[in-house]
Amino acid sequence: MFRRGSVRHLLGNATYIGRINHKGESYLGEHDSIVDEELWGAVQKKLADKTPERKRAERATHTSLLSGLLHDEHGRKMTPSHANKKGKRYRYYITHGGLVPKGSRNIVRLPAGDLEEIVVKRLVTHLGDRQVLIDKADGNAETLNHAIADADTQIDQLTSGTQHQKQMSIRNIVSRIDMDPSKLIIELQSDEQSSPKLEADYVNVQSGNDTKLVLRSKEEQPIGSTQ
Repeated sequence: MFRRGSVRHLLGNATYIGRINHKGESYLGEHDSIVDEELWGAVQKKLADKTPERKRAERATHTSLLSGLLHDEHGRKMTPSHANKKGKRYRYYITHGGLVPKGSRNIVRLPAGDLEEIVVKRLVTHLGDRQVLIDKADGNAETLNHAIADADTQIDQLTSGTQHQKQMSIRNIVSRIDMDPSKLIIELQSDEQSSPKLEADYVNVQSGNDTKLVLRSKEEQPIGSTQ
């Protein structure tokens, strides 16, 4: 007979969707999944709905804002990962395991919180640039007012919203993010054939035994026609 905790553990085991845990980190495994990922996700939501509010709030803070958008300097997709060390959870974005030859050390792993902060700050700067909105409105006052109201809503969600709201806001604005050794290239959602892009230069700053990624203090100019 299974106890409640054992059943919850089985239902939450990511091995069924082709992932493995090793030394506190989650990786894409070499084995095939035996459970549909969408079904597994629905089960996790059901479990979360039954989780006490305090624990649910703790898990909400671990939402990966850039999931599905981020690519390393070689164009390979990066996926969320984490490690637990001395009771503290560390989040990362790491090169998707299925895109790296077996035995290769050419894997990029970067701190998730730093990357997310850089992207959010760059988007807030872009959304707050009224000149961009004025140029797009092309003299139409009503269009400009709607654009300003929408930008203000997006800024509020990015700066003060829940992690889920921040994630949804980023997805509404961004279609892809590419890493360079010293900058992020953020491709914006667009109906145009050529999508506008933003640059966000960052520097590596040593903090104790850790290295942080920090957005450069100067305002970055975009690539192409948008700011």
